[in-house]
Amino acid sequence: MLDGTSQTIAGSTTFYDLTKTVAGADTLTFTAGTTQSIATGGTLTLAGASGNLLSLRSSSEPTDWNLIVDSGGGNYAIDYVNVKDSDASGGKTIYPYYSADAAPGSTNTNWIFPNLQLVKQVWNGGTCLASQPADAGCSTSATTASVPAGTTVSFLIYIKNTLPVQAKDVRFLDVLDVTATGFDYVANSLHRDDGTLADTATIADIYNATKAPGDGGTGVLLTDGVDGDIGSVCDSGAGGCPGVTLDRVSVGNTAGLTPAQTNGSLTYNANKTFAVLFKAIKK
Repeated sequence: MLDGTSQTIAGSTTFYDLTKTVAGADTLTFTAGTTQSIATGGTLTLAGASGNLLSLRSSSEPTDWNLIVDSGGGNYAIDYVNVKDSDASGGKTIYPYYSADAAPGSTNTNWIFPNLQLVKQVWNGGTCLASQPADAGCSTSATTASVPAGTTVSFLIYIKNTLPVQAKDVRFLDVLDVTATGFDYVANSLHRDDGTLADTATIADIYNATKAPGDGGTGVLLTDGVDGDIGSVCDSGAGGCPGVTLDRVSVGNTAGLTPAQTNGSLTYNANKTFAVLFKAIKK
């Protein structure tokens, strides 16, 4: 275990376990041109912390430092790192969480940095009215829609994890427009998907697997209050949680928000789609 600061690994070495974790920002340097290998059954652990990344650097940029995590049984746990000039092509592909490619597209080989895209859509009666970003399957790529006062619409929010690793500790929020020309949230309408959605699911699949059973779907209810499940709906003003004017939809462990919405943490599997849906009435 490397427990110092500003350390350098010199020479090429095969490790069974190699661990470097830090609470404050730090840099771990590898001698340019050398190769660090993790043997079958061993584990490479490299981790910084939120807001304090562990930087992984070559001693002589832009010459690569090489990394081989044995594809036959080597393991890794890599979080909160900032990586540059690393060639991991000799072993497993590296998928680091909460991490940064120091020079995207140019300096790292066989590292894939997860970049989940959130999609928000408006549905009415089984018809997708608008999607951001645009989706050709939703009203011919419409990104905005207008509905008459009194219309109940469904807001569908989803994320596709197209990678072969879990999406860990996912969190997001959506604030509903509750002004005089906006919407009123429909109490107890927040649902999540039923857990069956692959990352290839169509928007119709996602909608049907997330809407309430009472509406012909297979979605799972998330109670409005902050009670340990992964979602809640609160009043973003002085009303707190749940409050009077429900307008702030939060998913995942969003502790630290005002008002506080400390939901359960959300992790979902490789090659899966996660979705939530809630209803609102146009004023």
